[in-house]
Amino acid sequence: MPLSVILDLPTDVEDKLRRESPDLAAEVKEAYALELFRRGKLTHYELSRVLGLDHLETDAWLQQLRVFEGSLTMADLEGDRQTLDRVMNQGPLMIAVADSSPLVALINIGHPCAAWPL
Repeated sequence: MPLSVILDLPTDVEDKLRRESPDLAAEVKEAYALELFRRGKLTHYELSRVLGLDHLETDAWLQQLRVFEGSLTMADLEGDRQTLDRVMNQGPLMIAVADSSPLVALINIGHPCAAWPL
């Protein structure tokens, strides 16, 4: 079932947009689909179907717009910043890291010297 949306724009704005964009309806559809994809409400496959493109064409379209699947949102970055602030305000955090090699490192987060080999 097709979804129809009516935008109530001032006549002069609509006229200007129609002069600049021969297929304004398609541009609005693409912009809305892109926004839904960015919000995670459309999958890559669903976006491809909406746009009428195959997988690789959709990838190229997204790259042209500098949109990458799984990109961090501003909310993601703000959450990470708050977590980092909370951790950093608790004083230096010491983490011992060991692996199968003889090298063991002690990492002091929040200290000018981030790691010291033992």
